[in-house]
Amino acid sequence: MIFMDDLEYCWSMLPKVSRSFAVCIPELPEITKDNVMISYLVCRIVDTIEDSSLRNIKQKIKQLDYFNDILSRKITNPEKEFLEEIAGFTNNLYEADLMRNTSRVLNILFSNEFPEDIKESVLYWTREMIQGMKEFLEKEIVSIKDQDKYCYYAAGTVGHMLTEIYRFNGHINLEKFSKIEKLSDNFALGLQKVNIIKNLREDFKNERRYWPSDLMKNQGILYEDLFNNNGKALIILNKLVKNAQQHLDKALEYILIIPEKQEKLRIFNEIPLFLATATLSECYNNQRLFFEDVKISKSKLEEVLKKSRRYCRSNQDIKNYYASLISR
Repeated sequence: MIFMDDLEYCWSMLPKVSRSFAVCIPELPEITKDNVMISYLVCRIVDTIEDSSLRNIKQKIKQLDYFNDILSRKITNPEKEFLEEIAGFTNNLYEADLMRNTSRVLNILFSNEFPEDIKESVLYWTREMIQGMKEFLEKEIVSIKDQDKYCYYAAGTVGHMLTEIYRFNGHINLEKFSKIEKLSDNFALGLQKVNIIKNLREDFKNERRYWPSDLMKNQGILYEDLFNNNGKALIILNKLVKNAQQHLDKALEYILIIPEKQEKLRIFNEIPLFLATATLSECYNNQRLFFEDVKISKSKLEEVLKKSRRYCRSNQDIKNYYASLISR
C-alpha cells in the first residue's frame, strides 16, 4: 500500500531539490503527478551521487553499484550506513535529507499501488542512467558526440521514461507515442545542454567539465582560458548555443504532436522548453556568462508560466512564442 506520510514527504522535498520540476509537475493530470514526482526523485538520487565533488571516482562507482542493486531488488533494505554515507557527500542540506530518506521514496516506488508498467519503466531507465554515468566518471568529454552521449545518459533516459509514462497513463495513443518517442532524446538533450552552458562556472569550480575539450583545442586555448576574457571563448559558447537550439527545435516538434486536448501534458512540457529557450537566448554571445551567473528574470519566468497555459491548445501560438524566445 502507499504510505501517505512518505508520499507527503516526497512532495515536500520536490521544491527543495528542484525548483524547475516543482513548477512543472503540479501542472500534470492527477493520474500522472505522483508517478512523475517519484520517478524524478529516484533519478535525482542517482544524479546527486554522480554530481558530488566530495566523492572520488571509486566511491561514486561503489555507491552507484549499490543503488543499482537496490533497484534490482538484490538489496531490499538499504543499510542505514549507506544512506548516511551518500548523504555525507553533498553540501546541500536538502539533498542530504533526500539521501537519508531514500527508503521513503522507494517505499512508494515498490508499493503495490504504484503502476507496475511505470515501475518497470522507471527501473529500466534509471539503471541505464547509472551505467552511463559510471562510464563518464572515467571518460573525458572530448567531442560534441561525447557530450551527446553523456546527455543521453543524464537526461535522455529521463525523456524516454516520461514519454512511456504518458503512454501507460493513456495521455497519448500508440501512434502518437511512436512519433514523439523518437524525439524524446532531442527534448532531453536540449534541456541538458542548456544547463551545461549556463552552469559552466559552477561545474568548473566543482571539477566537472562538460564542454567538449576539442572546441578549446581547435581555438588554441585551455579549458581554464574560458574565464580569461578571451574572445575565443565566445566563439565556443555560440557554437554550443546553436547546437543546443537544434535539439530544442525538435523539442518543439515533440510538444506539437501531443494532442491539443491534453492541455495539462502540453503545459508540463511547454514550461521547460520555453524556460530553456529563454535561458539560451540570454547566454548567446554573452561574455558575462564566463564571470557571473546568467539567469532569466522573475518577470520572464512569470511570462513563460502564463503563456504556457494560455497557448497550450494552439500549435500556432506555441510556435510563435517559441520563435520570439529564440529570435535573439
